Amino acid sequence: MIQALATQTSTAPASSLGASTASRGLRVWLRSDEPVLLDAKSGCPHQIAEGISQLFRRQYGDQYHRDVLYNPSSISDAVEAGKWLAAVVLDSDGTTVAHGALLRGEQGVKLARIVVDSSARGRHLAERITDALLDHAVASGGGFAPVLTESVTTHPVTQRLFISRGFEPLGVCVHKFLDYFQTGQRESVLVMGRDLSSSSRVLYVPEQFKGLCSYISDLHSLRAEVVVPPEVVSVSDSVELKVRCDPYVGCGGVDVPVGAVPSHQLLSGILHRLRDQQIKFVDGRVRLDDPC
Repeated sequence: MIQALATQTSTAPASSLGASTASRGLRVWLRSDEPVLLDAKSGCPHQIAEGISQLFRRQYGDQYHRDVLYNPSSISDAVEAGKWLAAVVLDSDGTTVAHGALLRGEQGVKLARIVVDSSARGRHLAERITDALLDHAVASGGGFAPVLTESVTTHPVTQRLFISRGFEPLGVCVHKFLDYFQTGQRESVLVMGRDLSSSSRVLYVPEQFKGLCSYISDLHSLRAEVVVPPEVVSVSDSVELKVRCDPYVGCGGVDVPVGAVPSHQLLSGILHRLRDQQIKFVDGRVRLDDPC
């Protein structure tokens, strides 16, 4: 049982946790099915973070591929650092029965980690969680634009949920990672996006992809001008790249920071190291608004 929880119910919209009372009391609405938002201002008290971990363990055992979700302190730290905007629904006994998050990273914002306890199915909690997070993102302006999400291709219900909330399919990553329950099969994911910005932008793409990107921009009303970037005059072997590696599910990636132009030799060395760690799928991420 979470301490200092108010036992009132409410039909109010999703709310952020209030300011501290005593040490850091919580003001939430129990069994109202309305999500509570946890952000850098409210923080994520240990009891709530522990409830999120327990929710994922009930649904996935120890098989979920993000270790951070089994470490309540890491969850609290990510929320308080502004890297993770969480939305939770609590039952009348204080049990966390639904969770979702907007994850901030160097490459943008991702809607992810939406899970509903099997005992709470049929209450449309996934829809409520998604709506609460997107409403917050829209109200926050350009800080959350655009938003990406991924859905495994074996989850059509999740795909329909995202499409109904304005997400557009952008591509498929084939055989991205091993499934959560270790059947030996690799899961493919559908990548989807929703542009929350009302302003236009310039996207820089190689000549051979200009037509495709222009088509995608027009198809999904992205309000983007697609242009060919200036010719790269120099590359570097000393660029600091962010390398992602998750041997548990066999996938990894390379994030290229703004303004960086890594050499072919540097990238090849990284790919060889990832292959040595049994990584089978690698994605590369670059910002298309960076002419470099």
